[in-house]
Amino acid sequence: MRENKLNLIENFVQGTNNKNKSKRKSFGYQVLGFGGGSSAAPFDLHYLVIAGGGGGGGGNGGGAGGGGFRISYDSPLANPGGALPDLAAGSYAVTVGAGGAQTPGPSNLGTRGASSIFNPGGSEGTNMITSTGGGKGLHGAPDTPGQEDGGSGGGCSQYSPAPSNAGAGNTPPTSPPQGNPGGPQVPNGRATGGGGAGAAGSTYPGHGPSYGGAGGAGLASSISGSPVTRAGGGGGGANGGENAGAGGPGGGGAGGNRNTGKGANGSANTGGGGGGGGDGGFPQSGSGGGGSGIVILRVPGTTNISVAPGSNGTSTAPNGDNVATFNVTGTFTVS
Repeated sequence: MRENKLNLIENFVQGTNNKNKSKRKSFGYQVLGFGGGSSAAPFDLHYLVIAGGGGGGGGNGGGAGGGGFRISYDSPLANPGGALPDLAAGSYAVTVGAGGAQTPGPSNLGTRGASSIFNPGGSEGTNMITSTGGGKGLHGAPDTPGQEDGGSGGGCSQYSPAPSNAGAGNTPPTSPPQGNPGGPQVPNGRATGGGGAGAAGSTYPGHGPSYGGAGGAGLASSISGSPVTRAGGGGGGANGGENAGAGGPGGGGAGGNRNTGKGANGSANTGGGGGGGGDGGFPQSGSGGGGSGIVILRVPGTTNISVAPGSNGTSTAPNGDNVATFNVTGTFTVS
């Protein structure tokens, strides 16, 4: 009888304990299910922020400058401070700058490219990065002063006063510089190339005004996992046949030749500058528009990322880092 009483007591206690364990487990599940888990730890963010390239100048116009090129990862222009540190999990706005307008004819003026920005409204250099649009290619009077300046500067027209300074690069100034100036005018007057992220625009050496100068070269980066060159300058237009300036490597558009074709557009999502227009009638004297910019963000593989809208995308780098590529303005979310 005593043994039976002890068994009854032991079973009662064990059953009570099991019920208590079940309640604790259920409560814990409910907390997790309603988002009570801990947030992602602060993360470091590597970036490549390229603005839109400028539009070229019409009618023997200068090539446009490539969009500003700012990077933390693997470039001669890489921020010596490295990645943006200790960012909090959450959503960040991303602005991708449009390219500057092309010109339909010689008397129409192109425009500077638009800026690209990671986290607009933040603190520059701390949790925000801004790249300035590329300067437009010059046509001559009545050009709007200052529009030729930008991330990289626009080149001079054949009709620009000589000697004349081309568009300034790295405007406003950043360190390291976000770009280079366009090619300067020379006394015999010929259109010059727009600046690129890696080099200034140039004049065509040893020839008269029928030749256009080449656009400055862009720069390569492997932030997305493989090397791609971007932010080249546009080539200067020509008033002779087949003598226009080449676009700079990295999406710069070639200049137009006399009566054979207008300046070429900068390549989309490279920030390449548009080519200057050639001489002649419509549409041959028109210039090329600037290529749109791009923003690429790279974070440790331990974070979860998503992007919106769907025309942007995510990928995984060879070392396991997560990469977000923005072809259009959108939202970057880390959790």
